[in-house]
Amino acid sequence: MTTQPRIALDDLTSDALDQLYDRLAALENGARERSALLEEARDALEAAGINEAHGGESWPRLVPAIEELAADRAGWKARFERVQERVGELEAEGVRHRADNARLTAGQCTDSRAMCEQHHAPPVDGCPYPRCRAARATGRAATA
Repeated sequence: MTTQPRIALDDLTSDALDQLYDRLAALENGARERSALLEEARDALEAAGINEAHGGESWPRLVPAIEELAADRAGWKARFERVQERVGELEAEGVRHRADNARLTAGQCTDSRAMCEQHHAPPVDGCPYPRCRAARATGRAATA
């Protein structure tokens, strides 16, 4: 028996195949999660005695409601992840602000510091930054 020669996959085909495998894995994980949620809900209903109270017929009628709750759960999970991402962005911004504040002297605002840093090599009249005023008085550069 002869075998067909193997054709090497180009990058595009390989990437598409990887995407298909990733999607298959995501679908399988979703099916497992859905099954686990349904089993958990069924166990909770049975433990509460709801199924027997309705003559044992409530389980099939409750599946759509359980699936709706699972979809809501997925939506809230996605929203939580977006909030967590935003919290990370805000924490990074806070770190940047703390670093900026650490380089300021007492009573100095960021605008005056930025203005002075733009022209601190030669002192400039009207600059509110104390080092720039001192440099004008002594005639030296405002950098230390």
